Amino acid sequence: MEDEVVSRLASFVLTKDEDEAIDFSADDVKISKQECQNSIMGKVKTYKGVNLGGLKLAMKIAWGYPNGFKVLEVGGGIYQFIFYNDTNLIRVLAGSLWHYNNKLIVLQRWVEGVQPSEFYFSESPFWIQL
Repeated sequence: MEDEVVSRLASFVLTKDEDEAIDFSADDVKISKQECQNSIMGKVKTYKGVNLGGLKLAMKIAWGYPNGFKVLEVGGGIYQFIFYNDTNLIRVLAGSLWHYNNKLIVLQRWVEGVQPSEFYFSESPFWIQL
């Protein structure tokens, strides 16, 4: 089995574009880390797929058009909502319960060193009045 994998990997040939190295400067890493620190991980609780453009537009409107707002799909139905500063991020987290297309969005603040698949999206606190 190991020999087969090694022989298959040896047969791969990179194109000229794929063979180029990508250099990241310390500033690039610092900017990326800052973006992550100002972000929320979220999952729409649905069995259907989610339209990324529709989600971004709906949340942008619901969250008051925050400056520099971005949404990235990171895989497994998990989205990263990036804010320009933590003021809007804190306001959004405090203002939960959020939904998209009548489906609950469970949100958690990004945590350094935690992979997106390791976030726990099974609980969402909210108040009800009886």
